[in-house]
Amino acid sequence: MSVTTKKGDAGQTDLLFGERIDKDDIRIEIFGCLDECSSHIGMARSQLKEKRVNDFLEAVQRELFVIGAEIATFESNFGQLKKRIDESYVKRIEELIIEFEKEKNYEECCFYLPGENLCSTTLDVARTVTRRLERRLVTFKKRHLLTNNHIIPYANRLSDLLFILSRRYETQSIKV
Repeated sequence: MSVTTKKGDAGQTDLLFGERIDKDDIRIEIFGCLDECSSHIGMARSQLKEKRVNDFLEAVQRELFVIGAEIATFESNFGQLKKRIDESYVKRIEELIIEFEKEKNYEECCFYLPGENLCSTTLDVARTVTRRLERRLVTFKKRHLLTNNHIIPYANRLSDLLFILSRRYETQSIKV
């Protein structure tokens, strides 16, 4: 089967379970953010030597697909989804944030200048994309299309964690 189906040439694409939507739908913007975030996380993972963090970030990439599947599904078909993000996913990220915050003092008031090395910068780019994802999810919720109340907190905590990981892999953090 070819990747090129030509079914999208008229400006529409398929969701899970057969629904079609316009390519400028908010769902498609969210898919783009999810894909971009996962790609940047993958790039960071390719540079990480710390297995535990690498494994965790791989799990995050898989969870971004879980979010994408839910966004690609109309509520009437949620019963067909194998996994959905729940409170345990958010809690797991929060626990890791707490653990890493104990290792280094992060000043709440400060902005940091990205760019010390490729790994930390890639994590910063993933963080900014995750923040955009969060904004798109808020729009989705305002349109009464997002019913899972754990997805926005998940994105929010993930961006916090990516910030902390970026600082973790710098030898010196430059405050602005």
